[in-house]
Amino acid sequence: MATLPLGYQPGSCWRYSMSMDVQGAIIERLSGQSLPQIMRQHIFDPLGMEDTSFFIAPRKRHRLVTLYLKMGDAPLTPIANPLQPDSESEPRLAMGGSGLFSTAYDYARFAQMLLNGGELDGEHIVSAQAVRAQMTNRLPNDLLETRFVAEHQKFRPGFGFGYNGVLFTDPELAGMPVCKGTYHWDGAAGTWFWVDSENDLLFVGMTQFLSYTALPLKATSQMLMGEAID
Repeated sequence: MATLPLGYQPGSCWRYSMSMDVQGAIIERLSGQSLPQIMRQHIFDPLGMEDTSFFIAPRKRHRLVTLYLKMGDAPLTPIANPLQPDSESEPRLAMGGSGLFSTAYDYARFAQMLLNGGELDGEHIVSAQAVRAQMTNRLPNDLLETRFVAEHQKFRPGFGFGYNGVLFTDPELAGMPVCKGTYHWDGAAGTWFWVDSENDLLFVGMTQFLSYTALPLKATSQMLMGEAID
């Protein structure tokens, strides 16, 4: 990737890209360990995320759900996971931006850690300062005025991007009944989560639809939750 030309002058535009995969490679170079080792040692084991990994152990394979694709009025079609078609062995190249298998319970543990400012059940994963930095918008207002889209994420004034996730900097301006600072992301397999520090709230949703064919349930669930809280 280092040999490829830049898509634009740094700071002049933003694109959802392979940046998280580059982060994974940097972590491996700095640590001298593989990404699965690093994540297991410093995130999954301390948080008790026993079902989160880049592959599924034989004793757990019966629990793997089916991923579906739905195009228009066509019936549901079972498909292989395009990002991780082989679930039975650790990938030769573990990616920083995709490839993990997990459960709603495990992901809720991770989300609770973020909500707690970097720790959970006495396990300190990252500093509160690092979590605040992660949940701080990094996109300039003039760029958000262009109102671009990345999958189901609709970037606009009041809706920006932190580190590896999006957040609401001005919910009223963004047109969503959430609290300021709400941080979230969704996955390719029809999954999504958010954390709302102001309401001490986390939400994890998993539908197993390939995301670009799925309904925008993250926005729908945020609307319903906002109405329920009010």
